[in-house]
Amino acid sequence: MVEIKGYAEEQIRSFGDWEKHALPPNRKGHWKEGRSAFELARVWTANGEPSVPPGLSQLLDSREETRRTVIESGITERETILPFSIRGARCHDLALRAVRDGCAVTICIEAKADEPFGGTVAEELRKARQRPVTKFPERLDWLTRSLLGISAFEDDKRLALSDVISGIPYQLFSAGGGHASGSATGKGDRRGLRRPRVSDDGHSRCQAPSQCRRAELLSSPSPI
Repeated sequence: MVEIKGYAEEQIRSFGDWEKHALPPNRKGHWKEGRSAFELARVWTANGEPSVPPGLSQLLDSREETRRTVIESGITERETILPFSIRGARCHDLALRAVRDGCAVTICIEAKADEPFGGTVAEELRKARQRPVTKFPERLDWLTRSLLGISAFEDDKRLALSDVISGIPYQLFSAGGGHASGSATGKGDRRGLRRPRVSDDGHSRCQAPSQCRRAELLSSPSPI
């Protein structure tokens, strides 16, 4: 069993508890069979009490970087405040606390049932630039530097988007920003957001090959 609590810290021990406690009052209308909140609860309580779905365990075991991860607890509808955001907090459907080889691990679930993952970074940037006022380029550059250690753009005026991130689903990318902030688990720990390393020519570089590979992983969300 995994200890799961609702958005207001009520204990969730069953599917019925998930229905009662997972969603805040203003989102209760989202609780419908076939929608993401309902299906997330169903898969996590398939055995009665909350437990890690086999698909998630298999996904974690599929890569050396995440093998031996043990999920201990989680909280639904966890909000994270991101810089440059004008749309309010980033809401994680389920934020999990885990450990791997003695180190703390945060896993944030973006549940999808009948909805798409939204547009790519390039598509969302194109739409943002059609608005009269937008901070999307600044937010995108912050996310890219924080998560990958590189700039989102090829130029200082933020006009030419980097090919490294152009095809990443933006919704997953922004969720990764909230994940890395550490506040998704309620600790407010921002050590996950690293300052980009800047070379002598003024351009930021990937700090390690693993950071560059994150873009490839985000480009291919896995169903569970």
